[in-house]
Amino acid sequence: MNQQEMLERLTTLDTALAAVGTEVTKIGSETGSLLTEVQALKDALAAAGGTTPAVDAALAAVEARLAGIAASLQAVDDLVADAPPAP
Repeated sequence: MNQQEMLERLTTLDTALAAVGTEVTKIGSETGSLLTEVQALKDALAAAGGTTPAVDAALAAVEARLAGIAASLQAVDDLVADAPPAP
């Protein structure tokens, strides 16, 4: 592989990594919004003075799903070292 081919491959990889980074940022933003919505739901349910066992079970299921998503995101984040802080 010559220098030009290597440069072309690196450029292609850089473009692909940028696209992945954009998607990861989007997922992080959506997860943050979901966390906020779940907390708002929990606050509303607490302010309402209690819920039925069925509502409690549904909320627990949503929280478990959210914890799974958060763990998956962390696993992806852990695959790549964080960027060094700006000087």
